[in-house]
Amino acid sequence: MNTCFFCGHKPLDDICTIEQPIYRLKHYAHLGVVRKFEYEKQLIPIPRCRDCAAVHLKAKKSRRYCIIIGASVGFVFGLAVPGGFIFTVIIGGFVGIPVATVQAKKRYNKLQIKGSNSATIAEYPLINDKLKEGWKTKKP
Repeated sequence: MNTCFFCGHKPLDDICTIEQPIYRLKHYAHLGVVRKFEYEKQLIPIPRCRDCAAVHLKAKKSRRYCIIIGASVGFVFGLAVPGGFIFTVIIGGFVGIPVATVQAKKRYNKLQIKGSNSATIAEYPLINDKLKEGWKTKKP
């Protein structure tokens, strides 16, 4: 595949390719009370163009900024609420996550590209085939 998986039409850039690790249980041993697991790991290259890589990086940075801004707002409210300081900072940080997610989805829809989340990566044909064979995208 010589085109970007995320936009579907631009040429891939080898530097921007995502290396997605996948895992499967290779060996399991039960030695009395001790369990031993061995995993097999493969890196699957997902082709990505330079433009999609830039958009994905911007979305990642935006998520960080939204979390920091949310936590900062929580900090300010935490100063006003006696005994609720830590709680409001944590809640503020968690409010930033969905805000950033909505912003990223809007940006992806506007530019007509796929996001770089794990659900989208699982749609990549080679990874999808491996998942059907019992591989996992996260180490169990």
